[in-house]
Amino acid sequence: MRYRIYDKPDKIILHGGPGAIGSVSHLAKSLGGIELLNYGKTIEAQLKEIKEVADEFHLKELILIGHSWGAWLAYMYACKYPVSKIILIGCGSFKEAYLSDMNQTRMNRLTKAEQDQVALFFDQLGKGQPLSDKKLFGKLMAKMDSYDLIDYEDESLPFDMEGHQSLMGEFRPLRKSGRILEMGKKITAEIVIIHGQADPHAFEGVMEPLKEIGLKPRAYYLDKCGHTPWHEKESAKFFKIIKEESKYLFQSERLGFRHFNLSDEASFLVMNSDKEVMRYFPNMLDEKSSKAFLERIIDKYQAGYGLYAVEVKASGELIGFIGLSSPKFEMDFTPCVEIGWRLMSHHWRKGYAKEGAKRVLDYAFNHLNLKEIVSFTSENNTPSIGVMKSIGMTYSRDFDHPNVEGPLKKHVLYKISK
Repeated sequence: MRYRIYDKPDKIILHGGPGAIGSVSHLAKSLGGIELLNYGKTIEAQLKEIKEVADEFHLKELILIGHSWGAWLAYMYACKYPVSKIILIGCGSFKEAYLSDMNQTRMNRLTKAEQDQVALFFDQLGKGQPLSDKKLFGKLMAKMDSYDLIDYEDESLPFDMEGHQSLMGEFRPLRKSGRILEMGKKITAEIVIIHGQADPHAFEGVMEPLKEIGLKPRAYYLDKCGHTPWHEKESAKFFKIIKEESKYLFQSERLGFRHFNLSDEASFLVMNSDKEVMRYFPNMLDEKSSKAFLERIIDKYQAGYGLYAVEVKASGELIGFIGLSSPKFEMDFTPCVEIGWRLMSHHWRKGYAKEGAKRVLDYAFNHLNLKEIVSFTSENNTPSIGVMKSIGMTYSRDFDHPNVEGPLKKHVLYKISK
């Protein structure tokens, strides 16, 4: 078995170690998604395992959540393949200079007897011998890395010492030489760091090196939490953060952007049957046509982008869509990628369309690496034209829409380049 699926396969969660296969099972159960059981003995093999699972489930816009070794692995994957977001939990330092205090911090959390026991365990591992008490070893390691631990275990498989030694043997030279950071200059994904203040891995050893190479991670530094925040008694804040971050592909100040799913059908219909919302469209949508439209949106995510469900983060309320599509009609400016929006009328005049459209443009240019985006609407639709202008788009020309008849046929075309 290469993975475990909890709820729906919309994100991939990577274990620690390396070699601690199954160590994120409790987190994966709480979030849903795919818990990947990486068995590869090389970094390239583990990256290939992620790619195979992403391809199997058609995850074109992928959220990768990695813990400890898994955080480094998510980072290395994003250096090589397109990823929408990586969430790094309890990530290790990217520079050796931050390692000096880590082991001493760990040992100071143990009694003298526990320190002696840990030394014995590591001696056994170093000699290739089986551990005399695997359960005690796990508990002592957790104590070294934690603040106030909840006493339960994940569904871990036997620790893969061979894999651990092989993978760390590859990673250490990458870190020592600085190549691991040089690789990171290729990352276009949104980066989120979640780190416990009691984690012996230095928070500064993650944040500062990434900022030095021009990345802009968004970080949460949690008090009363250690290396595995979901195992702590004060885990509520961590779960609030991780559930929001793993829900949205990307965010703006007030809005979260995710894929639509069929459970959005009722809210989607309310918007599409609102006379004010559909004022500049040929007709309102009934239940059947609204559902068909929603299904088309969901199907098109496999292309690598689409119309995103937009929620107000503070309330979790779905307010409509803002996103990207590829028009099917033929004109001299097609094929092209269009940005469009449709919001519920009671959320108009709050600046959501402008804020959301600017964030989608940023995602299109800096993550999807698109070169030009267009937008068009009926020449009578002054509110949407105002949004186009407010996000920096410039007027190109008028045209007659080939699929529209009547007073809405004449359209205006706006464009913006990267």
